[in-house]
Amino acid sequence: MGIERFIGIDLAWAQAGSRIKPNETGVAAIDGRGVVIGCGWTFGLEETMAWLANVGGSTLVFVDAPLVVDNPAGSGAASGKSVSGTAGGR
Repeated sequence: MGIERFIGIDLAWAQAGSRIKPNETGVAAIDGRGVVIGCGWTFGLEETMAWLANVGGSTLVFVDAPLVVDNPAGSGAASGKSVSGTAGGR
């Protein structure tokens, strides 16, 4: 039995405690033929997990999540260039 569903989740981010309501997380699901079977927005982990639980079948999930790095020394030179748009010939 192969994979029947593919799910993409683009997790929202916010500093802890900085928002009353979480940012929107994008969610999408396609079947094995590439037909969209569901997509939309969720708010918070509980709502995202509930959306995910409603997709049945053998499922492969892809997640794009923010990366939080606690770096007391601050950003490195490469980080500054990528954020400012000077990396990659831009």
